[in-house]
Amino acid sequence: PRGLEPQGVLPGHDDEVVALAWSPDGSALASAGLDGAVRVWDAAERTERRRIARADAQDLAFTANDQLLISQGKRPGALHVDDPATGKRLRTIPGPRGLFTPLA
Repeated sequence: PRGLEPQGVLPGHDDEVVALAWSPDGSALASAGLDGAVRVWDAAERTERRRIARADAQDLAFTANDQLLISQGKRPGALHVDDPATGKRLRTIPGPRGLFTPLA
């Protein structure tokens, strides 16, 4: 079907990509890989904006205002809140194991 062909490759992850999240304004794409990295990409330029180290991110979501990137590991129990522009960890929200469900 038309429109389903790959539009490009974003090189960077050294292992399988397990999660993707578009920013609400469509300008950025976040990816989480089994290589332990979360990467934020410029969608128009197809370049990496930022690499955020994360041990086991399996789920990603941007906030509605594009200001925060939320990630969750394969063992639910904590949400990590990062600034996608700087890669800085702003907050970790702990929770009992299994409390959180998929982010988006």
